[in-house]
Amino acid sequence: MNSKIHQVDGVYHNGRIDLEGKPDWPEGTTVVVKLATESEQGDVTFKMMTEEEWPTTPEGIEAIGKRWAEHEAPEMTPEEVAELAAWRAEMKRFNIEAVRKQWGLPE
Repeated sequence: MNSKIHQVDGVYHNGRIDLEGKPDWPEGTTVVVKLATESEQGDVTFKMMTEEEWPTTPEGIEAIGKRWAEHEAPEMTPEEVAELAAWRAEMKRFNIEAVRKQWGLPE
């Protein structure tokens, strides 16, 4: 039995749970489903804009800039700040390594 915990997010619709990705679990794997807390769910009303919805007029661009300026930056705990910094450092390392491999450069 694999003791690693693998989180796969999903959404409940009409008696089914639709996963956001396809996990690499072997067939017959036992899973546990738990209801996400409100803070884990985030803003469920969030919707990405399509390419067609992006403003292209000076007035539209100004209006969206004003909307963005109204948002406050999220407050983060020192632990969250450290976690984000570690993630950014890992992504930087990963990308540098990937480009070196792609270009055939020495490490």
